[in-house]
Amino acid sequence: MQLGDWVRDEVKQAFVLVPERREAQILFEAAAFPLRPNKPEFRKFVRRFIDNDAVRNAARNKRPLPRYLVADTAKTFPSPAFWYAAILPEGEGEREQAFKNEAVTILRGIGGDEADLQRRVIEVSLSQNDPAALAQATANLEAAVNAPGDAANTFTFQVACDMLAQVRLNACAAQAVNVDACQTQACSLFRMILKIRQDQAQVGQLSTRPASKLSLFYLFLAQAGQGGNTDSDNFAKERLANAGFAEVFRRELFESNKAFHDQATWNAVYQLTERVTAPAPSVTPLHVATVGAVIAEPASAARASAPPESRVLPSASSPAAPAISVGRRVPPSRLPQSAPAPAVAPEVPTTRARTLDADGFAIVE
Repeated sequence: MQLGDWVRDEVKQAFVLVPERREAQILFEAAAFPLRPNKPEFRKFVRRFIDNDAVRNAARNKRPLPRYLVADTAKTFPSPAFWYAAILPEGEGEREQAFKNEAVTILRGIGGDEADLQRRVIEVSLSQNDPAALAQATANLEAAVNAPGDAANTFTFQVACDMLAQVRLNACAAQAVNVDACQTQACSLFRMILKIRQDQAQVGQLSTRPASKLSLFYLFLAQAGQGGNTDSDNFAKERLANAGFAEVFRRELFESNKAFHDQATWNAVYQLTERVTAPAPSVTPLHVATVGAVIAEPASAARASAPPESRVLPSASSPAAPAISVGRRVPPSRLPQSAPAPAVAPEVPTTRARTLDADGFAIVE
């Protein structure tokens, strides 16, 4: 079974059954990753997941946390509504607004610093064709970035900085403002993103959202001559060529951040570069969709099985879907009735929480 097939059945079912858990989200992101360079196929893929009543209801309906999921803090399990709202805009083109408007409505209902920041990012996107509305939405987003609260250092904060930088560079392209000032402001916002990713890589904080969502990622690829021919790659090349920005970018960011010339640095905080394995399709009773919560393998065993090359993603021009893991060892009591239990019961794996600051949640490793 290909990962793309999971979105139509197992991953949808897993999310619907236990939306509070992250496994379905991880499987979705991994299946979506190789499609990102092809915008039409990627949007079609996202639509298959989000435009589903069962998925929509699971994301939006509030309910008590299941008894078998014990949380130390309110952030141990991700908000299914926030994640769903964050991927809604990815299912439509720039001129479409239905999913973006739905996302804004959901985020207003969630509240909190990160939801507010994500909502303001989407509102800027919705205002692109109305100069007055864009100016107001940009001012609102800038205010949120200057006082992010609990959203500081999250992936949402990186997206917000990236969006503001693009607004500045768009103004430069239109020659509507002081070009030098706008380019300097954009570089300052980009620099904040690099600092966050450097800090997260040093302490091992991971995110399930890929760097390819950031325009800054493609600017580095283009400046390094590593870009492909996708829409995002070509847009980055045009951006660098506009108003002499290539020289400013080289001087302000590129030369002083040589580590980011390598895609491995960008992916150092990407959770899906971890080498893990999806459940075999033949083990139907134990699919992640069965209970929505699988038994985690000990962290030491997962690392031991991970070849070094699995932690580096391929080039953006031809990415391959990272392998995923939702647990490989299951106690005999969890085996399907038709399968014989092992002669010797395996050691029950211990679990360890890893903080995912880029999203603000913890998952079991």
